[in-house]
Amino acid sequence: MGVHSGPVSGTTGVNDRSNVAGAGINIAQRVMDCGDAGHILLSKRVAEDLAQYRHWQQYLHDLRKTDALAEGHRAVELLPVSRDAVNGYQLLTRLIMIYAQAGEFDLALDAMEREAHNPYAPEYGSLTLDRVWDPLRGNTRFARFVASLAPKDSR
Repeated sequence: MGVHSGPVSGTTGVNDRSNVAGAGINIAQRVMDCGDAGHILLSKRVAEDLAQYRHWQQYLHDLRKTDALAEGHRAVELLPVSRDAVNGYQLLTRLIMIYAQAGEFDLALDAMEREAHNPYAPEYGSLTLDRVWDPLRGNTRFARFVASLAPKDSR
C-alpha cells in the first residue's frame, strides 16, 4: 500500500518503539478495510498502468464486476423462482444479463439453456435486438441457442 496515499512519517510510539504515523496510514487502512482478504486494491490509474504489462493483466479485475455478480446472486437467493415465479424469473433474467455484461459467457449460456422453457426467459426478439446481449454476439454457442428459439415458418 502507499501508492499516492498521503504523508507518512516516522515517530516513537507510546511504548518507546519506532512506529509510523500520518494521513497515508489512515487512508491505507481505510482502503484495505474495503477489500477482501488476499486482494490488493489499486487506484484506477495504477491499475491502468499495470494493465499495460501483459503479465499483470490476469491479476487485475474490476470490483464493479465482482459486486454486480454478488448482488445478482443475492437477489436470486432472496426471491427464488420457487417463491415467486414471475419476479423470481425476472431477477434470474437480470442475473443472466449481468453474466453477459461481465464476460461470464458460459454462466450466461448455461442459465439461458437451463431456463429456456420458462415463459419469462429471454425470448428470441430480445436476444436478437437488445443491446444488453451484445457481448455474446459472435459466440457460436449463443448463435446456436438464439437460432433454436427462432419462430418456425408456419407455411
